[in-house]
Amino acid sequence: MNIKDWSDFYDSQGYLFDYEKQAYDSNNKVLLPGRFYILIYKPTTKEEFNQRPVILSLGISKKDPESFLCIDLCMIPKKVRQEFINIYFQLFEKQINEEIKKCNKLKDADKQQQIKEMNYKNLMRFGEKFGVKYALKRYKIKNTKKIYSLLFEDVYKVIGDMCDINMYVNTDIKSVQMEFIQKMMKSK
Repeated sequence: MNIKDWSDFYDSQGYLFDYEKQAYDSNNKVLLPGRFYILIYKPTTKEEFNQRPVILSLGISKKDPESFLCIDLCMIPKKVRQEFINIYFQLFEKQINEEIKKCNKLKDADKQQQIKEMNYKNLMRFGEKFGVKYALKRYKIKNTKKIYSLLFEDVYKVIGDMCDINMYVNTDIKSVQMEFIQKMMKSK
C-alpha cells in the first residue's frame, strides 16, 4: 500500500475531499491515538490558529489533560507529510488492514480502533527525521466545535492538497509551513 502514490493520484484527478460530506461525524469525545481526524476549531484567544486542522491523534495531552495532543498535518509541507504518513501506514500495516477489513461494510470510522503504539515517545523515535515534533499541537477540547473521524482507507484523500488549503486565522498556511521548514533546517 503506497499511500503517497494514492494521494498524488487523487489530487492529480482534481478531486478535493469534502469533509462535511465524506468524513464521519465522530461520537467520540476523546480522540483515539493513531487515528486521523478533522477538527472544526475556534479558540477563545486572538492568537494564530488553524480552524480546520487535519490531525493524527496522540490522545489526551499528559501536560494538559484539557487538550488533545496531535500532529497537525497541515503544518507539514506536502511531500514531507505524504512520506511521513506513508511510513506510518507501513509501520502499522497489519493493524490498519485489520481495521479496514473489520469495518469494511460499516463505514463507521469511530468503530476503527486506535493504534496504541502511536504515542509521543514512539512518535519521536520514528518521526524524528520528518521533524514532526514541530507540528505537534495541543487543541483545547472545549474549543473543538466538531470532530470528523476518518476511515483509515480514506486518509490518502486528505494528506495531499486538502491540507494545503489556508484555514488559518491571523496567519497563513504558507507562513506556517515555511516556519516548519526553518525549524527543521535549524535542527540538522
